[in-house]
Amino acid sequence: VVTGQQVGFLGGALYTLLKAVAALALTQQLRQQLARPVVPIFWVEDNDSDGREAGSIAWWTPEGELLELQATSDAELRQPISSSARLFRAGDTWQEALRRIAAHLPHELLQRLQQAYRPQRSWSSAFVSLLQWVLGDSGMLFLQASQARRLGLFAPVLTRALEAEAEVTIALQTATAWLQEPGYPISLI
Repeated sequence: VVTGQQVGFLGGALYTLLKAVAALALTQQLRQQLARPVVPIFWVEDNDSDGREAGSIAWWTPEGELLELQATSDAELRQPISSSARLFRAGDTWQEALRRIAAHLPHELLQRLQQAYRPQRSWSSAFVSLLQWVLGDSGMLFLQASQARRLGLFAPVLTRALEAEAEVTIALQTATAWLQEPGYPISLI
């Protein structure tokens, strides 16, 4: 069972965990129905270069104040660099963000955040480290897109897609029609 999300600062949006929990629940259900091993996999999309999305998060304080926390400056967030290539730098805004929320966090969570988010660590490594702490005992495996690309794991899939161009076209057309039927907007690039 595969789910995933692009990298998000301090673990990203709540739906990141909701998607993971849903995948774990489906894994359990399928294990019982099929009476065979089923593995949950979390695809970490870290090839994405949208720094604003990956490097900022909205945070509600217990007092009801909405904070926007950022990993780095606006100028840096606008740079088209993948999350796997971005590194946390000492003295950058991510450290101030952690200080701003530290008093509102359980001690163990603050410690885990400080272990995950540290100078010279990539954004994607910090994200995976935090998710592994939260979900690792569940048996969920984490696959970073940047590592899959580096290791050539996409090559067989792309080769097969090129060999079966007509089948892929039909599958895409079918999926597009299925999404358009209830009114979902389709963006064709």
